Amino acid sequence: MEHDPWIGKDYQDKVGIGGQCIAVIGHSHYGNKPDFPGYTTGAISSCVHGGNEDFDGSMATFDAVPGYFGFNDARDFWPKVIFLNFLPTLVGTSEEKFGYGSDEQIKAGVHRLLRIFQNHKPTKAFVFSSKAWDCCPKTLEGTEQRLSDRLGHDFLGFRGGHYGTLEAPTMTFGLRHPMGASKDRMQRVVKTLMDTPLETWRDYPVFRGGAVSYTSPHKS
Repeated sequence: MEHDPWIGKDYQDKVGIGGQCIAVIGHSHYGNKPDFPGYTTGAISSCVHGGNEDFDGSMATFDAVPGYFGFNDARDFWPKVIFLNFLPTLVGTSEEKFGYGSDEQIKAGVHRLLRIFQNHKPTKAFVFSSKAWDCCPKTLEGTEQRLSDRLGHDFLGFRGGHYGTLEAPTMTFGLRHPMGASKDRMQRVVKTLMDTPLETWRDYPVFRGGAVSYTSPHKS
């Protein structure tokens, strides 16, 4: 069993945001009820359509992220993106919500992430969790890139790289969790990354040679 990703209607129709297909990624769900495949889709659906039998539609993280992309209403944002958490199942109960997940969950999360990227080919992916980014596999570059090296002080501590294939890479950014994040800074960061041309990292040697195989569940 694993959680199904949320795939918004506008994403499916390739409308996206400004013509870009965007994936939003967190770390994990937690809960005190039995897990089920529709956990993610139910949670996001409650933000778009109102509460349901499992979720009340009031989730601070899901309410914060749309504002980073310039949306005032979450109901306008979530239909335009894919959303998934890195862990494919609940990390645990509410008392365990800050956990990293088991080795088995992390390994499954790696394979699921790459599979979803391969199947749905997002243009860019925003990982709003340093904990999730730390669990992700190596990028095509083989090592993560410090975004501040190219994009300035606002990007200190944020990282990036490509997944997918050399022909259709997904630019992926490891940012911070909305909890405690500066809204103004995150808005600036996301706008810059949304405006960043897809060719920005094409001068790295990996795009002139062969891809790195995904042999490790963690980055170097």
